[in-house]
Amino acid sequence: MNKENNIKDIRRLLSKILTNYTEFFDKNGTLNSEGRKILEETIRLILNTNPEYRNIIYRVRRKPTLENIIKIAVKYIPEDDILSVFSYCFKFLVDEPGLKTLRSSLGKSSDSIRNRPLG
Repeated sequence: MNKENNIKDIRRLLSKILTNYTEFFDKNGTLNSEGRKILEETIRLILNTNPEYRNIIYRVRRKPTLENIIKIAVKYIPEDDILSVFSYCFKFLVDEPGLKTLRSSLGKSSDSIRNRPLG
């Protein structure tokens, strides 16, 4: 498989995890067994495509929370798309001020992730 196909598959799998929160996460906000299967497939593709992400992958495998999965997702999915997924999935749970808080925290975390040297 070439790199472009891998990136498309990574985006598809990460979107699947993020859009099906109730299906793939438990009540504590960590991935359940079905979510971990998809995550492992995603990780395999990421390591084949971008082996320099192995340190962040290590942390995500140890603690597969929504926050850590977003740390991977911002590398492959535009932040606006991630925010639209959350606003769609949680439209009944999160009001507009809540989305502003999510947007600001996502912006801070993605800036620190992108600007921090890997390794």
